[in-house]
Amino acid sequence: MHAVPRRLVQHAGRLEQLPRYGPKPVLNPLPLSHSPHANPAAAPGLAAAACALNTYKSNTGAGTCSQCPTGSQTLQPGSTSVNECLCSPGRTGSATQGCSLCPVGTYKSIISNAACTSCPARSTTTATGQTSIAACQCLAGYTGTAASGCEACPAGTYKTSLGSDKCTACPENTITLTDAATSVLQCVCKPGFRGPAGGPCTRTGTAAAVDAHQGVRIVSDNAPVVIRLMPLLSALVQRARWARTSQTPATRNV
Repeated sequence: MHAVPRRLVQHAGRLEQLPRYGPKPVLNPLPLSHSPHANPAAAPGLAAAACALNTYKSNTGAGTCSQCPTGSQTLQPGSTSVNECLCSPGRTGSATQGCSLCPVGTYKSIISNAACTSCPARSTTTATGQTSIAACQCLAGYTGTAASGCEACPAGTYKTSLGSDKCTACPENTITLTDAATSVLQCVCKPGFRGPAGGPCTRTGTAAAVDAHQGVRIVSDNAPVVIRLMPLLSALVQRARWARTSQTPATRNV
């Protein structure tokens, strides 16, 4: 077998003749895809990629990362145990036992296995799984915001729904008997007016009108018993006074 002349070189399985004069030809390198370092993960001496956020891998060697159970997530990449999967905001429990939604009236804003936080006094949520105190709304009969405090609607007003809406004034000539009323039906006629609960209420003959047949002031039937009896007691006292003043001196001395 003859040796290759010096002016001939072997390239990619074939002989190429070098020019007598001038620079040597540049040989084309192998394509990148044929390089043993084209894939960094396959390159010897390089660390394997960390598991992505919300995944974990507990064993060594080859294998894929596992997704955290439903309703849980990790705080950072590279987790090595399912115990690093914590319940998402709006959920409580544990990844291994199950992360359940925060019940109505509570919320949770952080990634953790902690219990859900109750809404402030006189407020609640309308759904499960809430993640912020902003989801807590003032109850009917109360106005404002949960964060700043829900205040009772004052007497003479009412509020029928959840939320931060203002309280509504009772109809004309009606008033509520307590704070935090939740319905217009709690607005009853003022003394001296008659009509159904919630109005309209109209003035009777006089502000102290007395029913000619029953001897009682006419007020709403929804008023408490004490208020309904007060006019009757007042009428009886007036009659007693009239009876005493109508007696003659001789009769009073008997």
